[in-house]
Parts: sequence; C-alpha cells; structure tokens
Amino acid sequence: MNARPLRFSSVIVFLVLGLLLGALPPVASHLLTTFQLLPSSPWDSRPCHGHPGPDTCDGILPSAPRDLRSSSSSPIPGSAGCIDQYAKQFSAQITDTFGHQSGEVTLWWLPSCSSHFGYAYYAGDYHNGIRLAVQLSRYPKASR
Repeated sequence: MNARPLRFSSVIVFLVLGLLLGALPPVASHLLTTFQLLPSSPWDSRPCHGHPGPDTCDGILPSAPRDLRSSSSSPIPGSAGCIDQYAKQFSAQITDTFGHQSGEVTLWWLPSCSSHFGYAYYAGDYHNGIRLAVQLSRYPKASR
C-alpha cells in the first residue's frame, strides 16, 4: 500500500473548509432569527420603526384588527409599532346638512416612522350616500 503524504497546501485547504463549514450553521441561525426581509404579519411595523422608508413602511397596516387584538391572549408582535408617544392624531366630525353628527374622520401622523394613516367611522344612513374628501395641505412639525 502506497500512502502519499498530504501536501501543505491541501492541509490548509481542508482546515479553511472545515472552519467555514463549521461557522455556517451559527451564522445562518443568527441571520434567520434576527433579520427578516418581510414582516411576519401585514401589521408588523417594527422594521418601519427601525428604518423608515418605502421598502419597510409601504403596505404595512398601522395595527392589528381590533377583533384579533381582543381575542389574542398575548400582544400581537409588531402591532402599532409606529404608534408611540410622538404620534399625533387630528379628528373631525362628520355631520349631515342639519348638523347631526354621523361619524368621525381621524388622521394620524407618525413621526417616528415618517408615515401617516387615516380612518373614517360613519354611522349615518348609507342609502343617502356620503362623499368625503380629505386633503392634507401640510405635514405637522415633527416633535422629536
């Protein structure tokens, strides 16, 4: 049996490959558990709060739906992550031609995420129809 000794360069290659292959599982585990390309839910705004911009904020809902929040035994991860102590809200009543209140429009400015959203609550007669136009002419100053 003719055994040839390993050359020094082969030993180095095997050592480097062993180090790289041994380091892959911890590195892969770290990347998979700490970095997410996509949020885990459509209302997980933690990436937006951390790095505000179109890539992390567009298409993210401000908070989980009320029925999901009330039925969950624990807080919904990432829900309302941008709604913090700096958030500002502006509300206006929806009234009919006789001055009777039939709803409310609320606009939110979220300076921590450089974002905004709004919602409308309407309890009026839908058969009469409603037309609502909201125009934001200027952003409020950031309070941070």
